Amino acid sequence: MKDAPSHPATTAPIAETEYGWTSHPLTQEAPARSVALIAIVVSVSVIAGGSFEHPLYGLASLLLLVGSMSRYLFPTRYTLTDEGVTTNHLLWSARHPWHRFVRFEQGPQGVFLSPFKEASRLDSFRGLYLRCPDNQKCFAFVAARVGERT
Repeated sequence: MKDAPSHPATTAPIAETEYGWTSHPLTQEAPARSVALIAIVVSVSVIAGGSFEHPLYGLASLLLLVGSMSRYLFPTRYTLTDEGVTTNHLLWSARHPWHRFVRFEQGPQGVFLSPFKEASRLDSFRGLYLRCPDNQKCFAFVAARVGERT
């Protein structure tokens, strides 16, 4: 005797074990903001090159500014799994296991993960901000992994 086919309405939902997305603020933010940022970076670089009277200073300032703004200018790929968070940005990939984080907070554009139980001055250096397009889904995924220990 064959088993009766299961119906979607009667089967329990299976919890997601992986959730991934790409964040690229340059293309996702308002165009005016992105154009203004690029104009400022180029202007500062031209001014630096002109004021020091050598184009290498302008190039150096351009590289420093682009490097410091790289999370905004270039896409970052986030992948959440049962083991932790993986971030891929330009040539770098970093893996952060869930046990590293003990606190999380939902922000207007994402979720902040912190290794400290209470807010600390070191949060911005040791924590990880996940810029999420679907903030509620990301928050629920993180809460299921980090919230289990608190």
